[in-house]
Amino acid sequence: MRILLSPDLHRRRRLVVTYEQAVREAVELYVATAYLTAWELRRKVRGGCRRIIFLVGTDFGLTRKAALRSVLQWLPQRPSCLFRAVTHLPAGAFHPKVLVWKSRQERYYCLIGSSNLSKAAFTDNYEANAFSEIQEADFVRLRSWIEDIAEDA
Repeated sequence: MRILLSPDLHRRRRLVVTYEQAVREAVELYVATAYLTAWELRRKVRGGCRRIIFLVGTDFGLTRKAALRSVLQWLPQRPSCLFRAVTHLPAGAFHPKVLVWKSRQERYYCLIGSSNLSKAAFTDNYEANAFSEIQEADFVRLRSWIEDIAEDA
């Protein structure tokens, strides 16, 4: 497991690099964030990525339309790519910050921590995230959790 702390003057773009790695490698990609205020990832999703679910919370009133539009422009336009707003849940607020993917080599990865998808999270905020290869069973649990939430989003 790697711990990504920011700000870190020596590894300033570590979080961006991890998101770019996911987009470059993924055949399945899952993102869940409490809110979205910025999406500046330039790398496009590979053609071999056959499933994407991107969930954004609305509980905190911070999500911005411009950021939503940026994700819509970035996402491939195909039925296997879902971009959903989580507007209500049976109990509690939607507050995850997680990136999970399966690679072409059948390896599984997870980034989880404090970073929402905001410009500040990628640059100036004090954030702590953990990145690790995970077991297939944990990937399946995370994927199912995200898919269940997406059904109601």
